[in-house]
Amino acid sequence: MDMQNRTDLCNRFLLDRRFIGTTTLGAWELWVSLGNFLNFKGSRNGVHRHSYFEACLVLQGTGTFTYGTQQLPLRKGDLFVADPAVCHEIISDAQDHLMIHFISFSLHKTGNRTIQDLFDPLISAYLTEHTSKVSSCGELETLFQTLKGSTPQEDPMAWALTQESIGRSIVLQILLKTANRTGTVFMMDSDPRLEMALHFMRDNARRRLTIDEIANYACTSPRTLRRLMQDSCSMTVVQRCLLIRLQESARYLIAHPERSIAEVSHHFDFESPSDFGRVFRKVYEMSPGTYRTAKGTTFP
Repeated sequence: MDMQNRTDLCNRFLLDRRFIGTTTLGAWELWVSLGNFLNFKGSRNGVHRHSYFEACLVLQGTGTFTYGTQQLPLRKGDLFVADPAVCHEIISDAQDHLMIHFISFSLHKTGNRTIQDLFDPLISAYLTEHTSKVSSCGELETLFQTLKGSTPQEDPMAWALTQESIGRSIVLQILLKTANRTGTVFMMDSDPRLEMALHFMRDNARRRLTIDEIANYACTSPRTLRRLMQDSCSMTVVQRCLLIRLQESARYLIAHPERSIAEVSHHFDFESPSDFGRVFRKVYEMSPGTYRTAKGTTFP
């Protein structure tokens, strides 16, 4: 299947999703986007990957979740998760009507550590090791239904807070149900100096940083920072800074559809929209505009 056909097929099922917003779980920032109810009647959505976590709940029918090299059977009540950058596909059985609901989210460590962060062990365990599928999660359907069916009323602020609260509850349930089981490994940076440097890069993703100011914030030397980054991430400090700027700009593209590509380029301190487009294509293999239309979905 060629790129265009895959994109068209994906558009039929995936692209009506709503950005809910960001909230915090202790020292973690949670970004949530609500998907739609997807109907697969003897069809599939093509092998693809995302820049975020995508969790799906089977509402009815049977099918298969192809995840990397795994083939996981699906039935009503199953909850399954696709990690960032992992190729996956949802396939309905030929004579069945597979119906699912999905929610997208990402987790980023902030520099704001609480004295007693109850969420940190849970999220760290999830990012380190978690299962790709668990069964008997049908009770989550009520939360999905509530989130999907809600609309702005007389008080838009109350509605927004309700959306955020339900989205947060769904993600927490996903973490609780899938963490601490044998499954996908998602490595984290562990050296405190490197973590501080990465926090600083993310907090200042809207401007170009120097190695000296990053090292100074992380209480280390530029030389040590270069070594830590190379050993842990297999890239230079400059390369990691650029990658984080692009990751944050990619999230911003989806979260703020009202902003033009030129405005997003300027917002993240790129020299020009053409410069932004050039480096964006190197990482995401598509233009910023195409990425926004596809809501962060890419195809191998």
